[in-house]
Amino acid sequence: INELATLQAFFEQLKEKYTNINFVQVVIDTPGEEAEKTVATAYKEAGVTFTSIVPDRNMSSWIIDNLNGLPTTIFVDKTGKPLSTKIEGVKELDYYMETTQSMLESTKTSE
Repeated sequence: INELATLQAFFEQLKEKYTNINFVQVVIDTPGEEAEKTVATAYKEAGVTFTSIVPDRNMSSWIIDNLNGLPTTIFVDKTGKPLSTKIEGVKELDYYMETTQSMLESTKTSE
């Protein structure tokens, strides 16, 4: 919730600069009626327009096995495979954009 406004700004800049990539948030604080209500209210207040999903069992297992804390931003390649770089914790908008740029450059050189 604390980073929703920053993530929304990141999403908007991402759409402008990189039309071929997307940002999707995975919400692991749900299910549960109260948690879902809290998330919906926070999204509305932050003006969130990016896609959010609730993970299935496979993704939940991956999250538990691979993330050290929350929030964590992961990057995936065009096949959906998670890449090694992660952003852990709440960061500033510039950090998200710079890290995204670095990831895009590194995936171009490895293809």
